[in-house]
Amino acid sequence: MNPPHGRGRTDAPLLLRPLDPLPPRPIPPPARPSGLPGTARYLLWGVLAVGNPWAAETLYQAHVDLAGVHLPPTDGYLAPLLVVVTAVLVGLAWPAWDPQPPPDPAGYWLAENLRTLVFLAVTVWLLRRLAAAGPVPPGPWRTLAMFAVPLAGAAAGALGGAAVQVGLGEPAVTGRALLQATLSFSSGGLLCAVLAGTLLAFVVARSTRPQG
Repeated sequence: MNPPHGRGRTDAPLLLRPLDPLPPRPIPPPARPSGLPGTARYLLWGVLAVGNPWAAETLYQAHVDLAGVHLPPTDGYLAPLLVVVTAVLVGLAWPAWDPQPPPDPAGYWLAENLRTLVFLAVTVWLLRRLAAAGPVPPGPWRTLAMFAVPLAGAAAGALGGAAVQVGLGEPAVTGRALLQATLSFSSGGLLCAVLAGTLLAFVVARSTRPQG
């Protein structure tokens, strides 16, 4: 005998519904790197290698020797190569540092050391900010970022070093003197930034290359 169909009853079988699971546990954001990124370490090692007093003097002397070479106008292949090599030497010798002050007035020595220090400080700070912010957009933007960082550091270093040089070398600091000193410091800084940007872009490209 079938049970009576009362009010509120149904012939459908009762289904046991599982309780809603607990909400997923929040995942904390990844910890920011505490040390220096690989790009900053490569930059520091490079400046230590080419900016020490012995290496900087050797590079500067090689630049002076090449600047005195006069090629005939008919030699169309060696002249561009000589210009490129000279530019590379100037860029490598730009981040010079020397812990020993000279006996003569040390205005240029102080400006040169401050220039290199500001260049490293700004560049390493920007590299750390990029590493902490996450991956840089792929493709050309990654290369552009690696070139822009040393350019900003070189510009800050050239401006700071030139201001110190002019301030210690002349009683009255004029805009023209500051402009000339800044341009003199910036010419080598631009070449140094191009070389450093090439190195950083190469390091980033190698680190992001797919394995296998």
